[in-house]
Amino acid sequence: MAAPSRIEHLDPSRRVEDAWETVRQRRHEVWEAMERLAEAEAILDVERKRETPGAQRLLTTREAAGQLGISLTKLERAIRRGECPTTRLGRNVRLSEADIAQYVAGVSRS
Repeated sequence: MAAPSRIEHLDPSRRVEDAWETVRQRRHEVWEAMERLAEAEAILDVERKRETPGAQRLLTTREAAGQLGISLTKLERAIRRGECPTTRLGRNVRLSEADIAQYVAGVSRS
């Protein structure tokens, strides 16, 4: 017969406390891992910029809408109507600084 686990000998409230402590520890570990990931991504961004000085960064539609000061929905409508040029990477839609400038020029003429 297998030996009973340590938890089986504890009362229910102690098992709950142990479970919550485990959750807190794991949450802390995840938080630390996310911080390390963010630091690594920042380092990679710097390295990429250093490697390709003339390359333009492609913005997501959310980033572009924020830069333009308009809602995401308004930008997506303009893209669907063909008023705003985009670059498609598979199913992902991206906008370059030139795309944004072209859209702004078209809007200001209207």
